[in-house]
Amino acid sequence: MSEKPELLLFDDDEDNADLVIDALEDDGDFKVTWVSNEKEFNEKIEPDRFRVIVTDVSIRDSPDPGYKIVERIRKRNRIFRVPVIVYSSVVSVENIAKQQNELYFDYIARSESWLGKLVRAAIKAANEPGHLVSLQYMKQRLRNEGRFQDEVDLSDMPELATLGLGQLLKGKTTAEKIINFLEDRSIDDVEWDAYEKIIVRFFKLN
Repeated sequence: MSEKPELLLFDDDEDNADLVIDALEDDGDFKVTWVSNEKEFNEKIEPDRFRVIVTDVSIRDSPDPGYKIVERIRKRNRIFRVPVIVYSSVVSVENIAKQQNELYFDYIARSESWLGKLVRAAIKAANEPGHLVSLQYMKQRLRNEGRFQDEVDLSDMPELATLGLGQLLKGKTTAEKIINFLEDRSIDDVEWDAYEKIIVRFFKLN
């Protein structure tokens, strides 16, 4: 029997969270961990565990929408891209889409049949590349697959030089070189976004 994929749900409304959990566990066969505030979220999130994050937009007692809290905590913990599904009955999903930077996997408006749409989106997201992984996991996996010395072509990403990542464009760039570069230096959020694009695009972790 295969292990159920784990999903992290962020919603401050317990009644609504119960509905979402029931749908995801019964119809999506997920193992759901629920958090209701930023403190709980920060305590529960960890690399190599959750396949998907689902968040409501409106979080009580927070000036930021749920998806911005998710992004902030993920970066703080230096965790690579994870599919994030956003749902809302207050904010237009079109408005959210305009703000996204390839982070959010899907947007679900809380209208008729929205729970079914949410479950289907979560199942699809759980099978997409780029889930919640740490550098250590990535390094070990690439070694196990014999891909640690694979060359990575970054020639069509000249913007790396303007972000202070020019040395990655010099000579042969391998998966090992990128991993070591990430481990050896302090990285701000702007650079981290650039690294994530490289990792998701070329390493295609599942």
